[in-house]
Amino acid sequence: MNNQSKIRLNKLYKIPNDLLEINNSTLIKQVFKQPTLLHLEGKNSRPLFISVLLHGNEDTGFFAVQKLLKKYKDKELPHSLRNLCMKFHFPSYSDN
Repeated sequence: MNNQSKIRLNKLYKIPNDLLEINNSTLIKQVFKQPTLLHLEGKNSRPLFISVLLHGNEDTGFFAVQKLLKKYKDKELPHSLRNLCMKFHFPSYSDN
């Protein structure tokens, strides 16, 4: 396996402020340069898993999760989100 095929996973344990401010797909790429796994604690310790996979300009799932996290920005989450996985792929037009 060569170094180019290894995927690096960024792990976070709190909501980054930039995540709540993103308003378009271009900014998502700037804030999340690699796949990111969030581990967030909530009232119920049994975690929920939410996976957001972006491909090209399909950003609806990301903005749905962002809306949820904004709602609970200053409140305790009802459930832990230990594996909120966001994987971003932004193909260029030359990726045909």
